[in-house]
Amino acid sequence: RDILSRWIKDAPNYVECEISVPALKTSESTADGFDFSSGSWSKGTTLPSFKLTRGGRSMDKTATKTVVFSDGEAFNIAFDVRKRGKLRLRRTEDAGEYPVGDRGEVAIALNGTYYQFALGAGGDSFASKALEGKFAGEWSVRTKVVPGGWRAVVRIPFASVGFRPVADPTVRFMASVTYSHGNARSQGLTYSLGGASPHTPKTWSELRVEY
Repeated sequence: RDILSRWIKDAPNYVECEISVPALKTSESTADGFDFSSGSWSKGTTLPSFKLTRGGRSMDKTATKTVVFSDGEAFNIAFDVRKRGKLRLRRTEDAGEYPVGDRGEVAIALNGTYYQFALGAGGDSFASKALEGKFAGEWSVRTKVVPGGWRAVVRIPFASVGFRPVADPTVRFMASVTYSHGNARSQGLTYSLGGASPHTPKTWSELRVEY
């Protein structure tokens, strides 16, 4: 009974075992649009359980919605980030550098490695393969500032990361959002899916991707 009580108490600390991602037909306007309440976005999987992983106190009732679906050829990921107070939209000095200010991040692990995709609310983007440096594969991101926050649409082709769902439809997946209190990378609050840690795929959630 004592062991069972500890398991129940510790359950919220574990990431989700498996999250199913549907395959949906889409058009370019749907995938690139920012209306996440209609079209394929409304039928995608809303990622659960974002937890505070870095920073001090959590922000007052901050709400972030992240949706994922497959179009048979790519991962489509939407961020709808709510933030009270000022958005930090500072651009990096050099194109292709890791974003500063308010930002989001997606990471996908498969075939013994992982890929990191970072996106700034101000429009910056950065991608890398593990810790090997910048990733030159195809992917795209669009961002938009909206009242009370910002939104982003990310598309990552399966071929860019060597994902073959017919062989194995599962990947390890992390998504996170950082709310900046200044322009430095180290300042702010970071929430991630299931409390996962960057660069540590074993802490990430498992996605089962339909195609």
